[in-house]
Amino acid sequence: MHTLGDICKALNRSAVYVSGLQARFELPAVAGAAYTDAYLACLRSIVALRTFNIPEDTLRDLWHLEKKLLQLLHVDSLPV
Repeated sequence: MHTLGDICKALNRSAVYVSGLQARFELPAVAGAAYTDAYLACLRSIVALRTFNIPEDTLRDLWHLEKKLLQLLHVDSLPV
């Protein structure tokens, strides 16, 4: 489990930048060390794709499409 500070260090980005990503991509923001490795991997992917100049609008559209597909498939994202 990771804290927001751990995620910021891993991504080499400020807390303001990471919080902005969470807000724009409608990702949950939690208190304490409750961020999973998958959450960090998701943010790392977003940052990497932005580094390659892929527009954030495109990434958000794809993210919303993926969320809709997961809802249609009734995927449970809660850990067991």
